[in-house]
Amino acid sequence: MKKIVLAVAATLALAGSMAAQNPSPNDEFIRLDFSLKEIDAGKVVNTRAYQMMARVNDTGMSSIRSGGRVPVAGEKGFTYIDVGTNLDVRRVSRLKDDVVLELTAEVSGAMEIGEGKPVAANPPSVRQTRWNSSVLIPLRKPVVVFSSDDPASRRQLQLEVTATPMR
Repeated sequence: MKKIVLAVAATLALAGSMAAQNPSPNDEFIRLDFSLKEIDAGKVVNTRAYQMMARVNDTGMSSIRSGGRVPVAGEKGFTYIDVGTNLDVRRVSRLKDDVVLELTAEVSGAMEIGEGKPVAANPPSVRQTRWNSSVLIPLRKPVVVFSSDDPASRRQLQLEVTATPMR
């Protein structure tokens, strides 16, 4: 009897896991378009675009990791620092014509010195901006969800998001 109960429990757990991974015809998906803008004196000087799909009412997390590694010279050779853009989305839900989600965004990069030449012998300075909040995004309308000054320059970073339903 104990073996039968364990077999039934394992089957139910596996079915639940498969249902969480495989979308049903009733699942709703949202495409999220991110635009990370670097602004200097009111003028956009750099824009990077990212896109992901997220399932509405899913308890999991959707993520984007885009970046590289910066070498830093040390006593025993080089170590590497991860830099780039990380976007994490959790708890996506619909509220009429809006999408509500929890968004964590982290942007980091090695600062350059002089005429755009990276620091070679000295360890680079790494700038980092991190935002985390629940946000309300109107469907099909770009909205700036995060904005902050870069502490190392006169520039500002802005993260804009557009949510589009996929049905």
